[in-house]
Amino acid sequence: ALAEIKTAEHKKLNDAYMFINETLMQALLKIDGIECTPDAEKARQRRRQAVRLLQSWMDQMDRKRESVKQAEVTISQ
Repeated sequence: ALAEIKTAEHKKLNDAYMFINETLMQALLKIDGIECTPDAEKARQRRRQAVRLLQSWMDQMDRKRESVKQAEVTISQ
């Protein structure tokens, strides 16, 4: 029974990670598709800021996922 609960929780966590990561990737692709004219410096700066923010969130998600994997390894030993 404990193994079934553990598997179900792992699946929920993995599904949530995949959903969030996919949502962030879609937002990144949308922002990446925005073309700014050469004279729109402020718009380009905002676009760069948004890309950096999304990338930092994706990096945070990856770090959290890795820490969960490490915790699972530690628990299973």
